[in-house]
Amino acid sequence: MKTLLILIAASVGLAGCTSPPTSNVADSPPEKAGQKKLVEFKSYPEALAAAKASGKPLFLYFGAEWCPPCRQMKAVTFKDADVIARLADFVVCIIDVDDHMDLAKQYKVGPIPTFFLVSADERPISTHVGFLDPEQFIAWLAEGDKR
Repeated sequence: MKTLLILIAASVGLAGCTSPPTSNVADSPPEKAGQKKLVEFKSYPEALAAAKASGKPLFLYFGAEWCPPCRQMKAVTFKDADVIARLADFVVCIIDVDDHMDLAKQYKVGPIPTFFLVSADERPISTHVGFLDPEQFIAWLAEGDKR
């Protein structure tokens, strides 16, 4: 009975997650020594203040630790040197939906991962739901720049 409840809880929890990518998190390349890391804020108010002060747009990432595609984004896409360099043009805020449900509601987040480009004055620029590999992610950022 306990096993059945765990399986039901796990399947309900994953229902909001988009389909995982075909590659495995364990297959992700390890971080290289000296590789730059993603500069991020955990606090939305701090990120918003930094965006307003710098004039840079916000990159808001909504995810959760239990979500396989979210873990894949962190393990692969957000560790890619080109992605890290490209995100330097944005104020990055990583938001755990389990810890910040109010913010997820404010941005109408459904399935995760979901990410947004938002102007410093909080106008939405672009949205995406689901995993993107580094090349796809950089292309998505470039599309957002055109708007």
